[in-house]
Amino acid sequence: AILKKICKIAYKEGYVKRLYFLHFKLPMQKKSISKSLSRENFEKLKNLKISEKYSSHIFTKDLFLFACFTGTPYVDTMNITNDNLFTDDKGGLWLKYQRRKNGRLARVKLLPEAILLIEKYKDESRDTLFPMQRYDVLRANMKGLRIMADLTQDLYYHLGRHSFGTLMLSAGIPIESISKMMGHTNISSTQIYSKVTDDKISEDMDKLMERRKAINNKGSQPIEL
Repeated sequence: AILKKICKIAYKEGYVKRLYFLHFKLPMQKKSISKSLSRENFEKLKNLKISEKYSSHIFTKDLFLFACFTGTPYVDTMNITNDNLFTDDKGGLWLKYQRRKNGRLARVKLLPEAILLIEKYKDESRDTLFPMQRYDVLRANMKGLRIMADLTQDLYYHLGRHSFGTLMLSAGIPIESISKMMGHTNISSTQIYSKVTDDKISEDMDKLMERRKAINNKGSQPIEL
């Protein structure tokens, strides 16, 4: 793909007389499938009790949970400050920040769990919402957390961001809103979260069957699919 682009530029600039690789078709790329933490593993990690002597692991766990509740990448989590917090007319607390990766504005109304984590680490002497934890330390701690919680998945920070996207979609949040919350450049980046889980399919079908049952009990005809 890069070679084709260079050849096209060279042709336009007049360095070559032929447009090389014009009829060469690039192979189809496999669409990446977003990985997110399963509900079971999420509950295991959230409810994990850690001894106070492992304070670094406790902090890593809280940072990861914050990503699950807000969708923030590691670099942005470490740099957000009180200036990124906004209260709306109804008293709701928002987190608004520019993503380091693409400069796009990400904005999300904070869930109560995320607010509690912010309050837990609040320190007026520090500009950032959270203390700094180096990525290599965080990554090592997450390997330890996986063992402590007996998780069946590898644990890495960006998994929290993916889990947020999947959680929002499963909750019925429109994909356009999720895209704004996560600061994606275009909605195609958000569509990787549109993989519907078996639990969601089961839930939707149960609702359909309940509606059919209610109508049948009234002596009406079954609803059309």
